[in-house]
Amino acid sequence: MKTREVLFTLLSIDLIFLNISFFIAAYFHYGLDYDRFAIIRDTFLLLNFSWIITFLVFVAEDPLIEKTLVERITHHAKKFFLFLSIASIIALALGITGISRFTFGTTVSYFFLLTFLFSNFLLKYIRIKKAKIHNYTEVLVVGAGNLGESVKRYYDNNPHRGKVIGFLDDFKFHSDKINILGRISDFQQVFEQYEFDQIIIAIPINNRQKIRSLIDLAEFNGIRPRVIPDYYALFNRSFETQALGDIPIVNIREFPLEVYANRFWKRVFDLGFALTALVLTFPLMVLIAIAIKLDSKGPVFYRPIRLGRRGAEFTLFKFRSMYVSEDPGLDQKSTTEGDQRITRVGRFIRKYSLDELPQFLNVVRHDMSVVGPRPHRVVLNKILQEKTSNYLVRHYVLPGITGWAQVNGWRGPTETRVQYKGRTLHDLWYIENWTFLLDLYIILLTLFGTKSRKNAF
Repeated sequence: MKTREVLFTLLSIDLIFLNISFFIAAYFHYGLDYDRFAIIRDTFLLLNFSWIITFLVFVAEDPLIEKTLVERITHHAKKFFLFLSIASIIALALGITGISRFTFGTTVSYFFLLTFLFSNFLLKYIRIKKAKIHNYTEVLVVGAGNLGESVKRYYDNNPHRGKVIGFLDDFKFHSDKINILGRISDFQQVFEQYEFDQIIIAIPINNRQKIRSLIDLAEFNGIRPRVIPDYYALFNRSFETQALGDIPIVNIREFPLEVYANRFWKRVFDLGFALTALVLTFPLMVLIAIAIKLDSKGPVFYRPIRLGRRGAEFTLFKFRSMYVSEDPGLDQKSTTEGDQRITRVGRFIRKYSLDELPQFLNVVRHDMSVVGPRPHRVVLNKILQEKTSNYLVRHYVLPGITGWAQVNGWRGPTETRVQYKGRTLHDLWYIENWTFLLDLYIILLTLFGTKSRKNAF
């Protein structure tokens, strides 16, 4: 199932439990009193809407992740605290009164119990299914490096899956933390001395001959080997392993905005921020438009083609800040300090980035985000792609009106290696480290920082 389908299924199950709980509680409190229909309807809508928001907040977390009983109760309690907070805020904001505290409290109690029992049932079902596939208990790990230690931590945290009896390693020695049973070449002797059902090979994948020998030895002794490739050493960047049907696949350079919930909330923020900005700055934009028309001949807006997410073309909206030229080649030139193509009004609006205000329309149209890598000219994209091999990774996300590179002074010309490398590295860092708070920080730096106006000409 696709991510959206799984999320929709889980949300649907939650809403079914919620409404069953509500109707049971409402029946006990109101009976069949149809005169209370309005308040029952309002309570019904409030509960459902509040839970949908709560679900979306927590949707980035894996609902099937292995947790202890205390961790599951704590996690459940956090969700319901947020649920009650959201419902209370909405009720106060909309002036919803007359809601029965008995009905509301009983509904939440029933709902909490049903969802908690269901989540535990689901986890146990998953464990049983996994146990049928991986029916191992005693594990020998080959390689006591970071990967091997991660394997041990996993089994320590999930004792129902088995336990690590020890390690084989050529370079590390036995200690209180790591139980080294011998060298890798001692596999046969260790097998004859210890009882184990599974071998996990966690050594660098460039040791092909050694890995193949271990696999042959394990199968010779009737043990099913499992190999953990050292992807960190191979890729040197973030990644995620998934399955393409029956085919294992590794997604290189995973980033936070791959998560649907993160994209959803970023889009909600973008829409709210862009619409508010358009309303508040509308009088200023009218004045800028009049000034542009009085200052020079030509249209108010400059509408170049830019590349957005996944390389899709879109029309960018900006206030025109240059004289209209019949030479198309001039549009492909980067702006330089003292550029004679810039009008008097253009020089002012570019200095304070007022020429970018119409791009909030691009945000509303979902061409852009408020924060993200700046969209470059198509020709410049091709040039920088040839100069920087990972430059087009910027197109993994929506381009932005402002970005991490801009607020750190990397704007303006991209003629030297330092200029285009610096901008690209800052954009890639933003993509890999995105958080909602980082977006807010970048917006504040855009408005009040000094570096954001560097090279603004």
